[in-house]
Amino acid sequence: VPPVTSTALPAQCTGTAAVGFSRPFYTCAAPDSATLTVTDAGGGAVATIDVSTPSGDSETLALSWTAGVGTTAAFDVVVGAFTKNNGIIEVAAENENIQAAYTDDAPVQTTFASATVDCTPDLQFVSSRLFNGSCDADDPFLDGGEAALLEVRLRLETGIDLSGQPLDVTLTLVSNNGNVTVSAPSSIVPVAAVNGTRVDLVATWAVEAASGVTAGETVDFDVLVGGPGITGSQSAISFTEVLEQDLNYVAQSISFDFVSGEQGFFTAMNGAMGTEAWLHQTHNCAGSPDAGYWHMGANICGTYSILDATWLISPFLRIQDFDAKYPSRLTNLRFQHRVDFNNSARGSVWIQTDQFDLAESLAFLPVLYQEAENTPGFVQEDIDLITGTPLGLVGTHGWFRFRWLVNADGNQLGGPVNREGWYVDNVEIHWEEPTSVADANAPASCTPAAVLGFDAHAVLDGTGGGIGNSDGVVDPGETIGLPVTLGNSGNQTGQSIVGHLSSDRPDIITITDATATFPSIIPLDIETSDGPHFEFAVSSSAACATVVNFTLVLDHNGSAAASTTMFPVRIGSLVPAAAAFFADDFEANSGAWTVNPSATDTATTGVWHRVDSTPYWYDDDPAVNNMTQPSLDFDPGTPTGLLYLTQNGVAAQQFFEHDVDNGDTTLQSNAFDLTSLVEPTVSYARWVYNRDGNPLDPFLFEISNDNGGSWTTIESVSDANGVPNNPVTNIWIQKTWLISDFLPVTNQMKFRFIAQDQSGQIIEAAVDAFELRGSDAICDVPIIPEEVSPPGAATPLNLQSPLPGLVFLAWQATADADTYRVVSGNLADLDTFGGVTPSSAAPIMCGIAATSAGLTAAPGNVFYLVQGEGIGGVGTSGSGTTVPRNPDLTCP
Repeated sequence: VPPVTSTALPAQCTGTAAVGFSRPFYTCAAPDSATLTVTDAGGGAVATIDVSTPSGDSETLALSWTAGVGTTAAFDVVVGAFTKNNGIIEVAAENENIQAAYTDDAPVQTTFASATVDCTPDLQFVSSRLFNGSCDADDPFLDGGEAALLEVRLRLETGIDLSGQPLDVTLTLVSNNGNVTVSAPSSIVPVAAVNGTRVDLVATWAVEAASGVTAGETVDFDVLVGGPGITGSQSAISFTEVLEQDLNYVAQSISFDFVSGEQGFFTAMNGAMGTEAWLHQTHNCAGSPDAGYWHMGANICGTYSILDATWLISPFLRIQDFDAKYPSRLTNLRFQHRVDFNNSARGSVWIQTDQFDLAESLAFLPVLYQEAENTPGFVQEDIDLITGTPLGLVGTHGWFRFRWLVNADGNQLGGPVNREGWYVDNVEIHWEEPTSVADANAPASCTPAAVLGFDAHAVLDGTGGGIGNSDGVVDPGETIGLPVTLGNSGNQTGQSIVGHLSSDRPDIITITDATATFPSIIPLDIETSDGPHFEFAVSSSAACATVVNFTLVLDHNGSAAASTTMFPVRIGSLVPAAAAFFADDFEANSGAWTVNPSATDTATTGVWHRVDSTPYWYDDDPAVNNMTQPSLDFDPGTPTGLLYLTQNGVAAQQFFEHDVDNGDTTLQSNAFDLTSLVEPTVSYARWVYNRDGNPLDPFLFEISNDNGGSWTTIESVSDANGVPNNPVTNIWIQKTWLISDFLPVTNQMKFRFIAQDQSGQIIEAAVDAFELRGSDAICDVPIIPEEVSPPGAATPLNLQSPLPGLVFLAWQATADADTYRVVSGNLADLDTFGGVTPSSAAPIMCGIAATSAGLTAAPGNVFYLVQGEGIGGVGTSGSGTTVPRNPDLTCP
């Protein structure tokens, strides 16, 4: 939408009258309504307002006064040839001024206002990035012979309210380097209806570089802008990408030794101010490595009392501008510290990033300190900020600072114990800044190739092709149209693609159309086969739930059988069986479960056991904090409410005294033989409390099909939101998994749950309602229509010839027939070909909705039969012999 600005000018002389445009923009694509508003305390002295443009249009618009003091004048604005005195303000081009003048006679004065027509959208280039490269996906440069995705972000500074007028913007990418091509250069980006002045447009294209590009070669791209609602000229938006380059990172660091003071560090407290503050010390009572260090305590190396929580906070460090194309990255946080905690205090290190207009994030680092980590003196700590940075934190953002947090329960520590606290010194922050170097791979080392593979398929059973009940499920007796979607994971466009289909079950699958073509597929894109697609018929005797494996051999890019891909198709659909194969609600000891089955678990507390859960809350405060373990089992209606839990506490203990600590605890099932079940599923209900969402401490559900010799992880649960006191998983959640999606089903299936604490935080888990259940296969077998007017029917097939050369047929409606077809042949052929066969008869009329038809008689001695047509196929043409008679099913 072309933004237009307007400004209401002040009165030219002293007075109370004022005039101004009511909204600040006009469009250029179509007439756009506008309103002038006049305010005049005297009111009504002059009942018109004069509007003019430099093009020569001038209009005198009547005012409609309200209560004698205010009025409005409405008119339309268009771009085009002008006509005077038609009530429409017409301008010849953008950037013209619409001028309005209101003259008052009491006092005598003239008030002016003007607005500028601007049809050009104010689009600005924000950023571009290359990703998903087909040769080296992590490299943000385009290499010789490589295809990649190029994302371009533009910003539309509208200056207007788009809340009522969303639009589609067409962006076209043009390469100005002949060695770089753009596939499908146009992209339509919908602009949402927003009430604001800034809209970001993001478009992605596939680009390919020829194998002969040289290191450091550049390509200039232009983005051309158009689309409905944008009629003004928008200059091409240009940017440059560098080819055949790699990123090289140069190490950088900054250190703080506190010898000369705080050096930008400061403290903050949550709760009452008191003796919980961090102090900057210059004494050596804690055995500090330097003359200065930070510590938290009431006195110099003395006792302290923690009321709530306190932070030591570093200054913000800027390592790269926001939105930098190749951002710097944090690598390590190093510091020396001495820890003197007991069970009244706990500490952790956090990282904070200031994301400006984005949401601020604060997340803990994978180092946590508790009583067990007390140190006799200062020790070195080194935190990996590349692999150890929490999920959800932008590890390459430009601004960071670090926080050391002490949490406590408010208990006063007794006795004159010295050096209780957390002492921090010699803080080092390390990062890397990017530079570009010539690509390590020689140009053309990435050979262009299209790599085509199966992506998806659809089922057309009655709609769009095929014979069936249109439920999108392959059923016995149906003829299926099979659109297939292919993906191209290579670095070259797949062209001239032809697929050849076969199956591993020719006994029940007849492929009636084994060949289909495909559109060209650009790298990293997908395309679906051209109509009428592939087609196959399913035998009516095919067993429900049978999985048919199809093989698709692909000719493309000038090579026959260049690639092969496979995919399965199931006959029928699956629903859970009515009865469970094995169900355990843990109300009684089923004998199916073992804790620590391999005697390798390392957890010292919080091990699995079957109990009636006792509720606990973080900080033991149910009013304001999170529940760490459930108060009821998954099904509160069970007799005792038993479940498997990672240790119940006792009344005298706090929540952190019974959670999982110092390692892992495993709950494992016996082996089950599931080979007799059709597509078995496993389900369970789980409760997971991961205090700060540390991804190092996931709750795991795993499956083995070789009696525990190897394990496959099905679910890994942690709360990676990085917000204290806000876990998202401590509720009962029920999960169901189809086992064959992960492993072949065998007679040695085992299942296990693992809860773990590898980082020293609050971890609890519970499991209930475990169940193994087979599936029932559901097939809708199409019913073939019954014979039309069989012998003895009340209304037999009737044939009349009211006029020479004409034949009129009437018949009885038959069950399961939606329409009918007329079959005809020569009488002599019945003997020659042994009755009604495809050689002696064929349809001459199909799709008859009524139970009658008129036709022109064929010459000679002919016969006529009628067949019913339904979703199950075509019925028989009479039962004159013991074998049903079916002629050729091809309709004219």
